Amino acid sequence: PEGGYLAWSMNDEMVAEIQVLGTGASAEYGSMLGTAFNVVTKSGTNQFHGSAAFDYWNPDWVDENAVRYDAPEGAQTYRLDTNNNLSMTLGGPILRDKLWFYVGAEWGEYKAFWPNQVELPESKSDTWTNYDGKVTAQLAQNHRLTLTVNDHTGLNPSLGSVYAEPSTWSETWWNDNMLSLDYSAILGHNTVLEARGGLWRGDEEWRPQNPSDEPYWRDWTVWPVESFGGTYWNWIWERHQDTAEVKLTQHADNFIAGDHEFRFGVQYNRGGGSTKAYNVL
Repeated sequence: PEGGYLAWSMNDEMVAEIQVLGTGASAEYGSMLGTAFNVVTKSGTNQFHGSAAFDYWNPDWVDENAVRYDAPEGAQTYRLDTNNNLSMTLGGPILRDKLWFYVGAEWGEYKAFWPNQVELPESKSDTWTNYDGKVTAQLAQNHRLTLTVNDHTGLNPSLGSVYAEPSTWSETWWNDNMLSLDYSAILGHNTVLEARGGLWRGDEEWRPQNPSDEPYWRDWTVWPVESFGGTYWNWIWERHQDTAEVKLTQHADNFIAGDHEFRFGVQYNRGGGSTKAYNVL
């Protein structure tokens, strides 16, 4: 059977609020185990506003930590090469008092070598790009509609090995897309209706960094074992998740010796995936 995950990384500059829900969470979280995290993203207003943040780690500020003396010379400690991240956001009105936008972009790069990993000229950095957009419409005084779209892409190449030709090195490319639509309405003094639906699509590919038509092979007559040719194992992994929810909340004041909140709703969740694996032999 297929296995998988539904994961999402966030541009920190897009986050307005984080809600941590555990014991005592409301009914719509009944299918979870442990803790749920709700991330509320920023929305546009009648004023233009934005932000920019740049994270830079100087390799000289990072300690080498523990030493592994059985590793090759020059590869006995942790060495940071690159760790940079740039985030930008902008929000404001499209139609004042009616329609607003909020968008964000993030670019990052990371490369570090752990003990026993030799720094090679062909070694590449991890990179990622995140694009997020949100449009909010005030349909009427008590009715609001929000559209959210996201496109996140990353590349995680192997750092390689002195015992393997660069043509055997692999990399993981991934792309995640999400589309969601949220509607909320205040139906009365104590009644709130919420409806939302979302689509999530994920693609992941384990592929060669330097494609080769040569078959993969290993030389077991030497130690450490050496690898030549192309990559041994590659795959393409596609995942999807569809969700929908309708929720009606009724606030009851001074009802049965106190104030209470009654919530009624229905949820729909469906997901799956497929994998194609191949090698060059």
